[in-house]
Amino acid sequence: MTRLGMLITKKNPGRHASQFSPRKLGAVEKTFTQNPLLTVRAAANKLNLTPSTVSRMKVHKLRITARTKKCPKYIKDQEARAITEIRKIYRKIQKKVLIIDDETYVILDASEQP
Repeated sequence: MTRLGMLITKKNPGRHASQFSPRKLGAVEKTFTQNPLLTVRAAANKLNLTPSTVSRMKVHKLRITARTKKCPKYIKDQEARAITEIRKIYRKIQKKVLIIDDETYVILDASEQP
């Protein structure tokens, strides 16, 4: 508690937000300029900061935001050719069993299955 003249004030409760020191801000900027594809979580682990702090520094102070690329549009008969190619692949795979797992794709003959 502090006394200002006749008025007694209390400190606001709760944890104060961490300040962006120039040293931390420079480290975050250097990290993202060296590797722009680095995730916020990975950068936070590398810099020993919390992900929320790194995210606030990245977006609000450094103005580093996500960028997107536009994909090219179909030209002439490209869409029709894609559909026929998919049909050919489907016919080839139709005779075999396709087992899809999290990491690998394995094609087996139906005759070898128990």
